[in-house]
Amino acid sequence: MSAVALAYPAVTAWYFWRDWFHAFRFQDLGVETWGFILPIDRFTINVLSPVRLVLAAATSVVLAGAARRMVRGKPGAQALSLVALWGLVAPQVLWHRELVQDWFGGRGLFAVTALMAAVVAVPTALMWRKGAALRGWGVLREGRARVVAGIAALGWTGLGASALYERAHWFTDSTTLTVTGLGALALSALGMVGLFKQRTWGLLAGLGATVTLGIGTSVLRDSGFARSGGVLDGVRDLLQGPIAGPLAVLAPTVVLLVLMAPFAKGVVRALSGKPDASKARVRVDVASTRVAAGPSRRQAETHAIDDPYEEAVADAEPERPARRALQLPQ
Repeated sequence: MSAVALAYPAVTAWYFWRDWFHAFRFQDLGVETWGFILPIDRFTINVLSPVRLVLAAATSVVLAGAARRMVRGKPGAQALSLVALWGLVAPQVLWHRELVQDWFGGRGLFAVTALMAAVVAVPTALMWRKGAALRGWGVLREGRARVVAGIAALGWTGLGASALYERAHWFTDSTTLTVTGLGALALSALGMVGLFKQRTWGLLAGLGATVTLGIGTSVLRDSGFARSGGVLDGVRDLLQGPIAGPLAVLAPTVVLLVLMAPFAKGVVRALSGKPDASKARVRVDVASTRVAAGPSRRQAETHAIDDPYEEAVADAEPERPARRALQLPQ
């Protein structure tokens, strides 16, 4: 992880240089709501999205933090590393593929994809090889891998939201697409932080992000736009299909719900005020705000829960009344 944390800023700096800054001329600089603009010729402009700069900076910080935790052997270091690799670094392969298509005529697409896959897969394999890669991360003992996968899915959701924002100006409903894109991006980031902290509000924010992105995708399907003969034309045509269109709208929410199904059921039960845990996979407790995975020792002495799941956590923290959490049962 230290190697990845050191290499990422250098590679990303080269990406921004080659994609935009190498042609920078201050006198030609233009600023729009969707980015910084440089004219290349009479018919071509080069756009730098501020969202990409923010995402790159955030990724560098998270990678550095994960590497530092790994070196110091802190609990949750592997979980943070997996989140950084699969939820932040991996989606950015699309940036580099776009660079290759725009500036190198598409030569090297496979090499770029394979290299990015190796950068993500090799550290993951090394961490898993040591065993118990997610041990010590929060209070969860069961379902940790599902939570990491959910966080990674939100990373890809955020990338889709940023793409919606960056290309909103091509469409007649540009304002709606800009708002939904930025909104889904912000909710994705909030959801990733919340789920990493194993908090209930992280799941709610994540679901808000996927639903918002679905709304934006639906608007994009029905919005008029100026055809340019590029990739965007093909994407728009694909979304018009009877299967691909609804699938693109619903897929992010469905994927997140499948990954986080036990916790999602707990959210519904908490909001409905029906903490019936006798036959449910998720029960509601008022001990803390964490997305926990089982009763505390004090509760286990007074509550017998008949459920096929194994005990997920023995929460040693003192009870804090008037706070609500979701927990997986025994």
